[in-house]
Amino acid sequence: APDWFRTATSYGASVQLGNSGAYAIADYAQLVHEFGVTKVAKHFIGAMSNVVNPGNMTKAQAETLRDVMSGQLIAEGRVRPYVTHLEDNWTGPAGSIHELAQYGGQYVRFLNGSEFMRRHQINILAGIMDDLVTQAGAGNAKAVKYFKSVGMSDADLLAMQQQVQKHGTLMDNWDATVRARSMNAITSAGDNVVM
Repeated sequence: APDWFRTATSYGASVQLGNSGAYAIADYAQLVHEFGVTKVAKHFIGAMSNVVNPGNMTKAQAETLRDVMSGQLIAEGRVRPYVTHLEDNWTGPAGSIHELAQYGGQYVRFLNGSEFMRRHQINILAGIMDDLVTQAGAGNAKAVKYFKSVGMSDADLLAMQQQVQKHGTLMDNWDATVRARSMNAITSAGDNVVM
């Protein structure tokens, strides 16, 4: 596709987003419906602070963030690709006016709040799932019932409980087979909430 077509597509997507940040608020109703008011409320404030304030940073992380925000990482002599993959997965020459239009279109998600809402919802959902895995590991009947409702077998649940008791929710330390089966169920459940 020609560059002008990609630029027009980026502009169209930016305009169509409209008030999507405000519309995203309605998506919280689905979280409440799926997990209940108390569970969502418990993670709401914590997730908000993660979106607004990412927490303590090392000096190196802060310098990297400064470089990213000031455009230093794409300046001459730094890590700069000659061909850039744009948001729509088309490739184009770096530094063209069309690439700038693409990046400008991506900023709209932040300006209208939709990206912040999305990140907040992800943090809430991740917190709830972590909580449910911890509770299932402790044998909580409601958590076990939830994981059965999303397709986990008794054998998978027993294996997950053993891994939680041994390693907590640090899934990287779990047995690979148990981790894969558990992540499949958790990811599928998360996708169902999102969809």
